[in-house]
Amino acid sequence: MNIVYVITGGSGGMGKAIAELVGKKGTLLLADINKERLEQAKQELAVAGVTEL
Repeated sequence: MNIVYVITGGSGGMGKAIAELVGKKGTLLLADINKERLEQAKQELAVAGVTEL
């Protein structure tokens, strides 16, 4: 079974930090009201090795 982590505020400091910690353990669903910051967070997480977004 694949685990899916849902993180609201995913582009902010704490949300992005949590995403980086759990992102290598399962699939992430990030949500945020700021689309540009969310895209930036997605790119930063990919550089950190989180690929299932």
